[in-house]
Amino acid sequence: MYYPNYYSYLKTHFNGLINFFGNNATSIFYVSFISLIFFFIRTIYLGIEKKLDFKIYTIVFVVLLVLSELILRLFNFQPGIHTYYKHFHPVNKLWNYKSFKADNTGILRIDSKVRKVISNRISKNNPNYSGREYGEIYCLTEEYINLIHGKTSNVFARYYKRILRKKNKSELDSAVLYYVKNPINSDGFRGIEFKEYKDQKPTVLLLGDSFTFGHSAMPKTSSFADLLLAKGYVVYNTGISATDVAQYLAVAKKYIQKLKPDYVIVNFFIGNDITYYKRKVLPFKPVFYCTNAGNIYYFYEGKYYMTSKAAYNFVLSQVSIPTNVSIVNKIASKSVISSLAWGVMKKFNMFPIFLNTGIVKHLDQSKYNKPYCNVELSQIEKLCKRHNSKFILSCIPDIMSYKIKRAKDIPNLFEGLKYYEMNVSELDYDISDGHFNVQGHRRYAAFLDRLIKSKTK
Repeated sequence: MYYPNYYSYLKTHFNGLINFFGNNATSIFYVSFISLIFFFIRTIYLGIEKKLDFKIYTIVFVVLLVLSELILRLFNFQPGIHTYYKHFHPVNKLWNYKSFKADNTGILRIDSKVRKVISNRISKNNPNYSGREYGEIYCLTEEYINLIHGKTSNVFARYYKRILRKKNKSELDSAVLYYVKNPINSDGFRGIEFKEYKDQKPTVLLLGDSFTFGHSAMPKTSSFADLLLAKGYVVYNTGISATDVAQYLAVAKKYIQKLKPDYVIVNFFIGNDITYYKRKVLPFKPVFYCTNAGNIYYFYEGKYYMTSKAAYNFVLSQVSIPTNVSIVNKIASKSVISSLAWGVMKKFNMFPIFLNTGIVKHLDQSKYNKPYCNVELSQIEKLCKRHNSKFILSCIPDIMSYKIKRAKDIPNLFEGLKYYEMNVSELDYDISDGHFNVQGHRRYAAFLDRLIKSKTK
């Protein structure tokens, strides 16, 4: 079964509403529950003062609780789950999306089969995709079909039209035309083919995650990687969503020597690139499993989970009430409201005698006192020096609850490393998912352009 475009649009926006409730479940519950208690106490007071029937207010209170339970279940909240995360939700049956694959060096990239499907659908003008196909990748078909048919209005679209009008096209021009029809290159990344071009243009290797891939850029060709390409740079974009600095290092080891870029830019996101553990990049093992329950990492705090099911069960155990350790837990797990209440009390360490979390604390010897990502970034810098590439560490601030977190807010981050950080504001982000919006991508592209030019002087 294939979803038409309008269905995907509605599904995406409805999921945004669900994500909002999921991301703020504890806060919403805490405020709502306090409001209900306040209402209950207030009604008791009014009932006594005005000699009204206390039973009526009790019934109203119970009805409100029942309605709250039903509404929460409507938004996919489940009994027994005490905490909700943006990128994880329990499922009845776990399965993997057709999406990514790790190669023999452990680098995560888009599966070659997926690449062929996307190129084929673009050639046939077919933008639809199935429910078993990962939306962030397969939505590229519609975006690039629109670009080809002149339905896109952005900087890259104008750059593309200028190339089409050229009589004598350069090697880079031809690469861009091929890229538009084949958004995923033969190396499994979104961008032009990875090769040395004869054009006398500065070459830039971009390392990064979803920001570099172009997440929340509507369309993806409004991302900073494509804007740099439109400025005339030869851009090798290796951005893959949900990857980490260990992946960036693996990519650097493979491609700096091969491509000999003039510039290597690490686009470091404060929100999830900071690590205190060393992750071994294992052959053919993806950094995360792309499943219908969310992107589930195979590595958590020093421990590896070699199957998607094992990783899923671990995460599920962290958000579920352990019912086999106490009668209080068993009772609390019977409803959504009591499960969320249990989560709130656990978070604030309330009634620890009655709440048995079932979690055994242990000393993790593999955790570093300082961010381990510093070590990996230093190794990338050394690779750049060895191959005469200019190293640029660009920090992307995180935005949480309308508060911006910068590198200076993290103790010992980038110790001994020179880094650059754009002066961002809330207006640069899509608040619903914390990524750059079109304005943010545009400003960040200009920021990187200035950095590159400053390095050439």
